[in-house]
Order: sequence, then structure tokens, then C-alpha cells
Amino acid sequence: MNLTVEQIGDRLISYIKNLDLFLSQFFSRAVKSREIVWIVVFLFYSGVLVSDFLPSSINISIGQVAPTDIISPRTMEFIDVERTEQLREQAVKEVKPVYELDTMVELQAMDDITRFFNTLERAQVKNFSDLKKILPIKLTDSTVKALFSLRRDQIYKLRGTVVQIVRGVLNKGISPQSLNLVDQLIQSESSALDIPQDLRDIAVTLSKYFIRPNLFLNVEETLRRQNEAKNSVQPVKYKVLKGQVIIRRGDIVTREHMKYLDALGLTRGQVNILGIIGLGMIILLSELIIVEFIKSYIPNIYNSISLNWLVAILLIIGLILVKGFSLLSIYLIPLATLSMLATVLLDYRLSILILVFSGILPNVSNPDILRFYPPLFIGSMMGVLATKDITQRSDLTRAGLWVALTQVIGVGAISLIGYGDLRSIILNMIYALGSGVLSSILTIGLMPYFEHLFQILTPIRLTELINFSQPLLKRLMLEAPGTYHHSILIGNLAESAGEALGANLPLIRAGSYYHDIGKVRRPYFFIENQLGGENLHDKLPPSLSRLIILQHVDDGVMLARQYKIPEQIIDFIREHHGTSLVSYFYHKALKENPNSVREEEYRYRGPKPRSKETAIVMLADAVEAAVRSLEHPTPQKIEDTVRGIIEERLNDGQLDESPLTLRDLNVIAESFVKVLNGLFHPRIEYPDLQKEAKTFVNRSI
Repeated sequence: MNLTVEQIGDRLISYIKNLDLFLSQFFSRAVKSREIVWIVVFLFYSGVLVSDFLPSSINISIGQVAPTDIISPRTMEFIDVERTEQLREQAVKEVKPVYELDTMVELQAMDDITRFFNTLERAQVKNFSDLKKILPIKLTDSTVKALFSLRRDQIYKLRGTVVQIVRGVLNKGISPQSLNLVDQLIQSESSALDIPQDLRDIAVTLSKYFIRPNLFLNVEETLRRQNEAKNSVQPVKYKVLKGQVIIRRGDIVTREHMKYLDALGLTRGQVNILGIIGLGMIILLSELIIVEFIKSYIPNIYNSISLNWLVAILLIIGLILVKGFSLLSIYLIPLATLSMLATVLLDYRLSILILVFSGILPNVSNPDILRFYPPLFIGSMMGVLATKDITQRSDLTRAGLWVALTQVIGVGAISLIGYGDLRSIILNMIYALGSGVLSSILTIGLMPYFEHLFQILTPIRLTELINFSQPLLKRLMLEAPGTYHHSILIGNLAESAGEALGANLPLIRAGSYYHDIGKVRRPYFFIENQLGGENLHDKLPPSLSRLIILQHVDDGVMLARQYKIPEQIIDFIREHHGTSLVSYFYHKALKENPNSVREEEYRYRGPKPRSKETAIVMLADAVEAAVRSLEHPTPQKIEDTVRGIIEERLNDGQLDESPLTLRDLNVIAESFVKVLNGLFHPRIEYPDLQKEAKTFVNRSI
């Protein structure tokens, strides 16, 4: 039984070890995958923002008593759709139909009247029955009898009366819907005429037969006016502030209360699937834009997985800052932290992109709130401008003050537009001031951790590294003064060439200062530190001298890591000799024992320079040593030596892995020659003043 338990325990431990190994290998590979970086960002943003689309826990309906105070979780402005629609429908109803007058109706009526009376006047009939048959309109017997009994002058007068009545009615306009008013209009027109009653009655009867609608509905124009009236009604908007009490405990819930709750999403009874899908699409699209921008315009960041992680972390920090500080006040969000960190650590162009997406994405479910963000965006842009070329950490404090000032002005302007309350304006401006100061504090606090974690050499860090109060540089200055002066000269030479090629000048100078730091371990074995004294290598065999010379590279790497010097600077230590030959001791060894000397033993282990900056420092180091050894250097000698050294390094393959072109090498040679001619220019040989003075005195005596 005990054996079985032990076996189970051993197997369990074995499974745990295998699982631990699998997870460690998986995460090791995952951290090195760019896709994993952006999947993490997507999941983090989705996980935080999806809560805006989930159902609320508030379960309340109209007519209930509110069990507790219900408070708005955010500031927003919403449209009362129901009330807006009511007002728009009312506006549509108030629009009168547009009718068009058809003048042809009156002309047709006049033609019909003329034809009727012409027929009546020309009729040669003996009784009213015959007359009824020939008239163009069907009339009652009583009307026909009345017409049959009229004299010619009465018919003439009747004709004029009918024309007047019909024309008067048609001029008022008759629509199909107003035909029921025709009798009333005819009576009104006829009553104004001075004619006998019997003729008036006949005229009224006849007029009805000639009047037809002459007003017709213009559907298109009517609809246009209705739409115009509808669109002229502005949406009914309500504004709710964060922290505002929507319903107090004990109040009866009304329809108006429910409008506020619905707008805030507090009564949503089911998951908003479409909203979640839309959220995911917006986050994914934003990530694609960021990645494509980096790939197209900042490929060095795109190709570095660690810097992709830094971009991701800044985006996540942005989400945390926006969501966290917006609980207090939008104007207190230290959004400029992102712009300043990204500008110093990455690239000012990328900082703008990070800034925009970090401000917009957290508010995608509440876009109305974005109108409060312009002061924060403007202040953050000021942060980009204020930190673009900084070289000292104290500059970050000044940048924070500029951000604060810009945001105070911006928030004041926005507050004047949206608030009439002076107290609110002042409070918002205080928040904006705090946001700028807090941005500076967060930037100063976070930057050293990011510099160390991602091995980023910022201009600030480079400025600190070349300060001679740095312990390692102080050791170089005190323990190897010759190497110290040599490093200063290399810095001047390399920086001159780097400026001509558009290289990273602070990095070149820092690399120049540290490239020979390994000589601190054995300073007097190097000629520049012997100060004209005995050369210790004269007493050593070439094989031992070789080991001492080659070892200064490894010693430099060890010292640099001991003093926590960044890897980018250590690259200068490793690469400043490449795999070149220690030619002096190699040839000395050949003379002593030509059969047992192997060339590879007298070469540095490398690697060869892999960047423009390390290649420039390697050439500057070789050129300075060669020119310093010249006796009576002239401009021509200096130029020949410089070009000869560069050609020798090129032919030896030391520049094979660097991005330098032949044109670049020519520019470097010209820069070196210019600086070296200034250093080794001919000097006037001053006379011995004391000797001249004694001669003058003797002559005077």
C-alpha cells in the first residue's frame, strides 16, 4: 500500500514538472511572438470594455417604488427619441397640403358654358321636351321648362350671370376635397349679383354643372415641406452628470425616470451581442492601424518584439488611466503620461497614435463624452513637443508644467462653452492643472523601469552615461588617464563622422567613452597609459602580450555589466576591434617562432560591427592610433593614413556586417581628416625666452 502511494506521488510530481516545463516553454515562445502581443492587448481591452454591453443588475419598472438611490455612473447626453418623434409628427401635421391651380379647368368651363348657351339660343323647338334632348347637359324638367320660357334678352343676361358665378367660384379654388362647399360658394357669388330671383335660381342650378375641381395636390412639394418641417425639429436632449441622482429612494418610478435609465444602459435586460461584436471590430481595426503604421514608418520598432510589448503596455496603461481617473473627473486623467513616455522611449509619431487610440477606445460605448477630451488631447500634444528633444530628467518636470498650462487654458475654454457656473469652471481648471503635474510625476517614475526592462537607451540615459560623475568613467579618468583622453578624442572623431551620416550622436559619444573601459583592469600594459615610461611588453613574450591585449575586450564587457551599463553600449566594447589582427605582436611572434604561430590566435573574437555607430567608432579608434604614431604629421600624411586604415579594415572584412556603403566610408574619411588636421596642425616653434634674455643682458653689460 505504501509503495502504491509513493508511486502515485512520484507520478504526480513528474506530471507537475512536465506541466511546468511545458508552460515555461510555451510562455517563452509566446513572449517572442508579435501576434501574442496584440492578442493580449485585444483581450485586455475587450475584457475591460465589454462590461459596458452587459446587462445591468437594476430591475425596476414604471409604477414601482425605488428601493434605493439610483445614481448615474457617467456623464452623458442622450436624445429623448419618443418626445422628439412626437414633436416631429406634430410639425408634419401642421404643414398644409400644397395645391396647384389648373387654369385649363376654367377655360374648359367657359367653353362648356358657351356651347350650352349657343345651343340654347339656336334651338328651334316647339316644346321643352325637344329642348331637353338637344342640350349638352342633362337638366331636370323644371329647369328645362324655365329655360324654354326665357326671352332672348333674358338668356343673354343668364349667360353672363353663369359666367360670373362659375369664374368667381373657380378663382377661389376648388379641390376634390372641397366639392361639398361648391353650393355654398355659388350662393355666395350669386347673392352679390343684381338680377331677378327667377334668373338667379336658374343661374345657381346651371353653375353647378360647370364647376369642377381646379386645385390638385402637389404630392412632391407637400412631402418636401413635411420633411423640412420634420427635420427642423431639433432632437430633445437631456444631460445627466456623473454622480447625479436619477431616482431617489422611495420615489415612484415614472416614464421620465425610465428614459434616463434606458439611456444609461441601466435597464438592459440582455447581453448586447451586436454591441460586443462592434466593440471587438473597433479594437481589432485600431490594432491593425497601429501595427501597419509601425511596420511602414518605424520598422525598427516593428522588428523588435520587446518594443511591441512596450507599445502594448502603454496602450494598457492608457486604458487603466482613462477608466480609473474618469471616476473622479475626465479632466484629471493624466493622458499626457502616454505621449511623454512614448515620445522619449519610442517615437514621437507613434506617441500621437497611442494617445489618440488610448483616449477614444475606452469611450467607444459612450461617444458623447469624447467632446470633453479636446483639452486633454491638446495638452498631451504639448507633452510630445516638450519632450521630443529632452536630454535631462529635470526636463520632464518642465514638460509637465507646459502640459498643465496648456490643459488649464483648454479646459477653461471648453468650460466657458459648456458651463455658466464659475465654480464648475474653476474646479475643472484645477483638475486640468493636477492632470499635467500628475502626468509629469508618472512619467518620471515609470521611465527608469521601462528603460531597464526593455533596455532602451533614451537621450536622457545617454546623457547620464557620458557624465564623468559616473563611477566607471571616473575610474577610467583616474586609473587610465591616457585611455580616458584617447576615448574623448575618439568621441570627437566619431561624432563628427556620425553627424555627416545622420547617425545617433549621443549613442556614438557614449559608445566612444566606454569602448576601451576594459583597460582599467591593466592600464599600464597599454601604451597611452605608460606616459613615456617603460613598456612592460618588452619583457613579455608575444603570446602573453597577445592575451593581455585581447583580454581588455572581455574585461570591458565584464566591468560594463558589473556597473549595469546598457547592452547597446556593451556592443561598442565587443565590436570596436571586430575580428581584426593584433598585428604588432603577431609579427613579433612570427619573427621569434614562424612555424608555431597561428594567425587566428592573434585576432579579436569579435563580433564585427553590426551597426553604423559601432563601425564608425571602430574606424575612429584605428585611425586615431595610427595618426598618433606619425612623426611630423602633415595634412597629406594624415589623409593617406586615414584612407589607408579604412581601406585595410574594408579589405579585412571588418565592415562586412555593418550597413556602411563606400560612399559612407568616403564621408567618414573626410570627416576624420578634417578633425585630425585641426588636432595635429603645425605649431610655431617658440624661441627659448630665458636664453634670449641672458644674451640680451650680457650684451648690455
